[in-house]
Amino acid sequence: MFVVDPTSLVLQCDSGYVFGEFGASGYPFSDKRLEFMLAEDDAAAKQPSLRTLLATSERDYVISNKGHKVSIETLEDKVVALYFYHARSANHYLIETLKVAKNNYKFEVVLLYITEPDLCDGRSYGENSFWKEFKTMPWLALPFRDECCKKLGRVFRQSNNDAEGYDKLVIIGPHGKFIEPFGADILLEYGISAYPFTFSKAVELEIEKIKQLKLEKLWDKNTVCRRNNGSQVSFSELCGKRVMLVLERIGGRKSDFCESSPNAYFLIMLKGRYLLTKGTDDEFEVIRILADNLEFSNGRHFDLKIEGYSTSLEGDLGDHN
Repeated sequence: MFVVDPTSLVLQCDSGYVFGEFGASGYPFSDKRLEFMLAEDDAAAKQPSLRTLLATSERDYVISNKGHKVSIETLEDKVVALYFYHARSANHYLIETLKVAKNNYKFEVVLLYITEPDLCDGRSYGENSFWKEFKTMPWLALPFRDECCKKLGRVFRQSNNDAEGYDKLVIIGPHGKFIEPFGADILLEYGISAYPFTFSKAVELEIEKIKQLKLEKLWDKNTVCRRNNGSQVSFSELCGKRVMLVLERIGGRKSDFCESSPNAYFLIMLKGRYLLTKGTDDEFEVIRILADNLEFSNGRHFDLKIEGYSTSLEGDLGDHN
């Protein structure tokens, strides 16, 4: 379908995309109007706050599941999750975890109900479906089919035309202190322990995992490593030492191992550090772990068929300055 103005001038060729992305607010769907809306989106993205993201000139509130108006201003000092909710593919674990967060933290959820028809069964989830589901949820929402939903979809790259719709969380800190567009991924990976479901919290959890990591948790005590000269090193000889694990993801490009590649620079740097600390209190060993069985090499950095530690670095990198 095309969008044509009263003079028969074609304004848009892909009207389906334009209607889906901009809705009625895009009228008259001219380039000028759409560019103006995208500029507003850009301004909201550069200086995000609950007011710039959720409010309009006609509305400064969200609604409760009983239909009451709740001022957006009352949410400013809370962590708020914007929940892009697809009725046909709702994740129940995510919903239950959000309920736990709401009950235990200064946390609120604002539901953005995605109403586009299901391309698989042709059904459209209308206002009755919205209220039926929303009444079971202990949080807030934008009014049904509010045009702000489409704006937020554009700002956070949540396509309203996505046939593979999935739940998405955008986490907004108190007074817009932080924005986390991947809240759902973090919640689903780490659960409630990742509250407020930000990347920095996920990093914190991963660091704690690493701090608790011990070699005996990774390998059986009978594991044997091999130097590149063929001699074996028992697992017990490594216990209690400082050990670096080098995970080699062997790809299909020989350029990954040329002298100017990041891989080569890293290995040269590692060799230098290894030799510098050898015999000191900072001494460490290196265990190489191969990601697959691809066996190509330029022969100057690693023999990819050999699994060893420390001396394999010294031997294979010995021809570099």
